[in-house]
Amino acid sequence: MTGIFRPHPNITARVDITGNERLPILVIDNLVADPDGMVSQAVAAFKTRTRARSSFPGIVATAQEDFSLGILDFLLPTLKRVFGVSGSVQSGGCDFQLMTLRDEDRSVPQRLPHFDVPDLSVLASVHYLCPPGFLGTAFYRHNSTGFEVISPGRAATYDAQLRLEMSQRPPADYINSDSDIFERIATYDAVYNRMIFFPAACLHSGLSPDQSGLPTSPDSGRLTANMFLKFRR
Repeated sequence: MTGIFRPHPNITARVDITGNERLPILVIDNLVADPDGMVSQAVAAFKTRTRARSSFPGIVATAQEDFSLGILDFLLPTLKRVFGVSGSVQSGGCDFQLMTLRDEDRSVPQRLPHFDVPDLSVLASVHYLCPPGFLGTAFYRHNSTGFEVISPGRAATYDAQLRLEMSQRPPADYINSDSDIFERIATYDAVYNRMIFFPAACLHSGLSPDQSGLPTSPDSGRLTANMFLKFRR
């Protein structure tokens, strides 16, 4: 896909309210007119712009900026209405992410649900570009604190409690479902050409298939396009 973002003619959207903290999640199906073109763009990007990211169990490549700018222009009124954000917005760009690491090769932080930033003015998104058979994204509650969203006032408490729990019982495997530390409160399937938006401060995790390894080619693996949006009053 090249040029400015073009929506699919059959695009649909819904808003789900999840968890005790009533977390809004915007689900958009049939997002772009040419998702296969985006996969081709990812294949090209991973040939020249691949890098690792310590928090992600795989590899990352930068997507073309016009996609994030185009989708921002198209969805901005909806995002402001759904998430109650206002003011100007800055795109953090868009990255392709390809999950490649086996469970046993992942660090402890890579096995856990995480939050991106403790900032309620930042939204995150995941656009699923993988073939059928891959798992999507789950959202979690931290059992001992009850936190589903890590706001600035909660970050120190959450970090201290999680460090204590990891020192006592670090997870042996990737957390896909409930554990003694986290409870899964919502799950979204990796439907091809679906995008979900959510507050970047919420606890979430990309789900890993029950297999020893993952395809390492963007056109056959668990490929997503991920974006961050920062709103400023």
